[in-house]
Amino acid sequence: MRFLLILSLFLNSCSKDSIPSDPGTEPVSDCTSTFTSQEYTWRMDTLGLNFGRTLFPVAFSDSEIFIMGGIELLNGDLASGFYWNGKKWSPIIFGSGYEVYNSNTDVCKSENLMVIVGGGLYRDKPAVAEFNNITKKWTDYQLSDSGSFLSVWCDRNSNFIAGGNNGVLYQKLGLNGSWTKIKSPSSFNISSIGGISKDNYFIYSYKWNFEIADFEYEIWEYNYGKWIRRYQSSNPGLSTGMPGFSPKKIGGFTYFYCTLDHSSKLFFTTDPSYYYYRTESDSVFKKGTLPFFGSIDSKEQFPLVLSPNDIWFPGYRWYHWNGKTFAEIVLPGNFSLYASARVARTKSNTMIIPATDFNYWVVVQGKPK
Repeated sequence: MRFLLILSLFLNSCSKDSIPSDPGTEPVSDCTSTFTSQEYTWRMDTLGLNFGRTLFPVAFSDSEIFIMGGIELLNGDLASGFYWNGKKWSPIIFGSGYEVYNSNTDVCKSENLMVIVGGGLYRDKPAVAEFNNITKKWTDYQLSDSGSFLSVWCDRNSNFIAGGNNGVLYQKLGLNGSWTKIKSPSSFNISSIGGISKDNYFIYSYKWNFEIADFEYEIWEYNYGKWIRRYQSSNPGLSTGMPGFSPKKIGGFTYFYCTLDHSSKLFFTTDPSYYYYRTESDSVFKKGTLPFFGSIDSKEQFPLVLSPNDIWFPGYRWYHWNGKTFAEIVLPGNFSLYASARVARTKSNTMIIPATDFNYWVVVQGKPK
């Protein structure tokens, strides 16, 4: 079982509310949001057959969008993803030997670089693929550690952090940097990473404990050269700076930062759901609750938090919070059953949603009315 989590920032601890450090963005001073539409004009295109992959949408612009992940085409060929040129979707086909493209576990986009992480053919070694949006070239790497990458996070400046099985942790600093192994605080499986910068980020990790027949979880913060254990499920007494945090299960989490008052927020999808916040002068996070989460059927959503008043929850049912209304968004046709664990939005506010009815993958584009 893979537990998802993200890191970004959330809700009202800014004097003006926060915008997230969404993968590929930087924290900004304007922490307000005016985008509140919950009505869309839909376009739906069939990509291929569904065989259990998660698809990852990445938008460099409205006419340059990628959907990455293995997709069996209707003619039987295997595509590593699809590319949108503003008019139509075209399959991306690499052929055999490119398992990281077909079996990826996470994707992150900076200003000019998209990084795809995963493992080899048998998930036995961490693997990375890169698309440089300046040169329009693909590059891939097979690293020497055992296991697979499970998560990657980046900022706008092409600084990337990737983690995976048994606590493996790598970084790439800058567009032309190389992948180097860095010290990890955990021997658990790192399934999510996120933060403000290469100097301040969080990791979430898990492992199966046979003695208790259940999962154990850890949350660590890397803060300018120092690792701080924020949470450990098996021994809460070792946790630091998050009083009262004791969820039965973590479905996901997101991290935000607001430059107006240098406040941070950790937003969790748990049962019950809550968020933690702190200002720059605080050493301890304070706890808040999210009342609208009672309306969500699944606690394992992978939220896309674009601002405190613009939060999307893809899953078996799809929801949106615009700061006033918590509404279910129904996709066209029979594809309202399940949206992929990831969604994206272009600069013109078009939503990009890979979705499936468990037989076919489609991509739904939603333009706000």
